[in-house]
Amino acid sequence: MMNDDLLNKAKDQAAKAKQQAEALADKLKPHVQDALNETQRQTENAIGEIGSLFRQAAKKVRDDIAKRQ
Repeated sequence: MMNDDLLNKAKDQAAKAKQQAEALADKLKPHVQDALNETQRQTENAIGEIGSLFRQAAKKVRDDIAKRQ
């Protein structure tokens, strides 16, 4: 009988812990999504900046080649 009581108490505690974890996950979801969105925005900006740097470098190489000819 005592084992059944302990088992039931453990099950209740596990159910409460699961509910708390789910509630915390629900609270964190918007923050995680915001962080992911910001990371994506920064990545896209960085890719754009890298592309711009490559275009500038290519223009400089073309200009240098044109000067030598």
